[in-house]
Amino acid sequence: MHAFITPDGTSDTDDDILLRKVSGQALAMLAMDGSGNNCVAMLRETGYALVQELACMIHDDWYRCIAASLLRSLCLHARHELKATDLNFFRKENLFRLYITEVLERILLAESAELEILIGLSSQVSKTFPEELARELEHREIMEAFTKRLADVLDANMEPRGDCPGIRRMVLEQVINLMEHNSRYVNCFNNHAWSETIFSSLRGQEAAWCPSLRHLQHLVALVQFIALWLVAKQLQQLTVDGGRDYIRG
Repeated sequence: MHAFITPDGTSDTDDDILLRKVSGQALAMLAMDGSGNNCVAMLRETGYALVQELACMIHDDWYRCIAASLLRSLCLHARHELKATDLNFFRKENLFRLYITEVLERILLAESAELEILIGLSSQVSKTFPEELARELEHREIMEAFTKRLADVLDANMEPRGDCPGIRRMVLEQVINLMEHNSRYVNCFNNHAWSETIFSSLRGQEAAWCPSLRHLQHLVALVQFIALWLVAKQLQQLTVDGGRDYIRG
């Protein structure tokens, strides 16, 4: 953690950058452990403002994807361990705007593995800070562009790709998290023929029930609810294989 979060010295030689990047990759791999134990251990490590430091790295081209992967894992596997200082750090409007807006704007432009990781992070942000994210989407007037981007990404990834094999799961998870918070997103997705896109992506998939989607029934049209119901098994079996492949790269 020291090598990645607080490296010694101010040198930016190729060796220094490589060492820091490799250290970060190792942390990101450990954080993907589904038990959450590694994430909890990282958050409990004294002497670090881990969440704040990772948020700052979102602006750094060298370490953006590693930091985003770590933040996603911390929110996914150890949300209960996030300290009040961590949560309040992001709840300050100017700070949330400074860091999360970078993620949202990068999603509109990024491709392949970086896009997958950033959508995964935004999905967890929408679960941890739903009101703040909704406010930011509206403030930046990018809600339409953001939902269209998600639909376009899903449409462009009907078949799994080696460079971002989990991107469809990340997009669907993001969509459900948004609609769980507020039904107004349904209209945004409807504007982009979202139900047709989902049905196309589900062709040949096995149907399964997911209790976490039960309360969505009153929010969306029947055809959309059935579509989300069908993807439930895929979402429940969300793996980190895609993230692992990219972090190793």
